[in-house]
Amino acid sequence: MRSSAPLMALESHQETGRLVVVEGDPGAGKTSAITSVARETDVIVVPQLDHVSDAAVPSAYDPQYPEDWYVDMERARQSDIRKLLHSGQVVLQDRWVLSTLAFVYASAIHRREPGRIRRLLRYLAQGPTFVMPDALVVMSVDVDVGLGRRSQFRQSDQYRVWFDRAFLIRFQAFYRVVGPRVLPCPTTLIDTSSLSRRSTVDALVHSYASLDRTVRDPGPRT
Repeated sequence: MRSSAPLMALESHQETGRLVVVEGDPGAGKTSAITSVARETDVIVVPQLDHVSDAAVPSAYDPQYPEDWYVDMERARQSDIRKLLHSGQVVLQDRWVLSTLAFVYASAIHRREPGRIRRLLRYLAQGPTFVMPDALVVMSVDVDVGLGRRSQFRQSDQYRVWFDRAFLIRFQAFYRVVGPRVLPCPTTLIDTSSLSRRSTVDALVHSYASLDRTVRDPGPRT
């Protein structure tokens, strides 16, 4: 994934709020933990974009590159995120464009599409900027544990790729090795393989609670 151009068009924000991006392996409990944090604290959650099949991507996009749609949809949300940060909110974003890059990286399992990866990097580096997160949290899980947690989806064609072990191993490798270099911000790794749901939620809160910020720490909702 070497490139002479910037990997992403990023811009540090000046707002008083803080943006924390949460990424992770399938089955790591990422979305469940974020949902619990949203219910128990005053943080604002930006949900992940719906995953759609290639056939559901608008016809304006090249069907060979459905990732363009995800990148553009994330860019479209930047102004709303800035408004939340301007109001001093702590914002947790459930997946970001990093997950799009991870998916394409993992899909090139046989290294037959290195050009597609380079193309996506160029696409991320051009056009409107993304808000630079203040922190990245990567939630990981042992492949077998993650598969067990998601067993109810195994028979669904929509999720078939997420049960391909070779794909999952490569997907995990991206977050462990490549991701922290792609997104130059403080990174916390949380391995949830042996954590309870409560411990996972607590670890997520702890990962951002110590951020140096002028906004107040999120407290229990009344």
